[in-house]
Amino acid sequence: MEAVLRLAAAFDLDVVAEGVETVEQADILAALGCERVQGFLFSRPVQAEAALALLRSATIFRR
Repeated sequence: MEAVLRLAAAFDLDVVAEGVETVEQADILAALGCERVQGFLFSRPVQAEAALALLRSATIFRR
C-alpha cells in the first residue's frame, strides 16, 4: 500500500482506499498518509435518498 501511495503522490493523484472495515485498517492507512477511505467501517451501502440525507447531515457539507 505504501508503494501505491508514493506512486500516486509522485503523479499528484488522489487515492481512495476501499473496503476499510476496521479501525485498525483506517489507522494504518492514515499513518501511511492515505487521507481518503471508504468501507463498511463508515457505512453499509444505502439507497440514493439515504445517501443524500447522510451528506446533508454531515458537518463538512453544511452551509
